[in-house]
Amino acid sequence: MKRAIVWILTLCLVLGCVAPAFAKPEILEQPVSQTVAEKGKVTFSFKVKGQKSITWIFVNPETGEETTAKNISKIFKGLKVTNPNSKKMTLRNVPAGLHGWSLYARCKANGVTVETDIVQILIEGMDLPVPATPEPIAETEAETETEPEPETEPEPEAEPEPETQPEPETQPEPEAEPEPETQPETETQPEPEGQPEAETQPEAETPADETLSEEQLMSDDAAEEDPEAPIVTISGK
Repeated sequence: MKRAIVWILTLCLVLGCVAPAFAKPEILEQPVSQTVAEKGKVTFSFKVKGQKSITWIFVNPETGEETTAKNISKIFKGLKVTNPNSKKMTLRNVPAGLHGWSLYARCKANGVTVETDIVQILIEGMDLPVPATPEPIAETEAETETEPEPETEPEPEAEPEPETQPEPETQPEPEAEPEPETQPETETQPEPEGQPEAETQPEAETPADETLSEEQLMSDDAAEEDPEAPIVTISGK
């Protein structure tokens, strides 16, 4: 019984010592972007657990090329880098050409690699740089292969439409007979001029003597009937 307890305790101790050796690194606190005056001093730092090696990486904003902190001073003469392989890195005499560059830390432990967030270093008084557009990654042949499309069955040929019988030719309509010419109206004969009325012959004037004779006769007759009546004499005028 005692031996079993000893073996258990020994196993726990071994596992407790060996487990950290196989643990992967873990980022506890990320670095942040920094703004510094030209020829000034700036520090970048982060917190990590379980790492065995740390490397700071700088990224060119124009080309996207990466450079380690040890080699960045070869690109920018006069730049001084302190602790390029630690959690806390310091840059002195920062040149204006470093404006807009990106950087991050790469941590390795037990064959596992983790990286911090990417941050920027900016120079006071300078415009923000335009980020470079990353080139698209070429697709592998395996990815570009597309599945063949299923063969589509040919559509059945459409049955030919029955030929339409030509319409019978329509007989031309008979020409309408010309209307008979209307006979010109006969000229109306002018009415014969009426015969001039015969001139009325003026009544023949009865001679005054004849009138008087009749009147006298009348007066004579009256006198014979009435001898007392006065005799009237009528002039010839």
